[in-house]
Amino acid sequence: MTDPKTRLVRPDAQPATASGDTAALKAVVRDALRLDAEHTVVIQQLACAEPGCPPVETVIAVLSADAAARRWTLHQPLTHITAEAIRAVLTDGEHQLPRPAYPSPC
Repeated sequence: MTDPKTRLVRPDAQPATASGDTAALKAVVRDALRLDAEHTVVIQQLACAEPGCPPVETVIAVLSADAAARRWTLHQPLTHITAEAIRAVLTDGEHQLPRPAYPSPC
């Protein structure tokens, strides 16, 4: 059985429970950014209505009382987000992974 925290992004990926995935992915964010308990990590899957945008995206936000909020966008459903993808977007200086190609609406 594949561990949902480390599965690769692939079309046939079996979704795990949303709460289990979210908790595991929040732990990856906390570890990668070395966050303490004073920081809140939020991971949400949202609908994207922008032209050429994938139908859903996953947003990671880190909130703190004493610092500006930080936000990253991954243009994939939450069930396709991997620990590797999160580490890549958090450590490469970009605030989003490249968008997959989606046709623009007519």
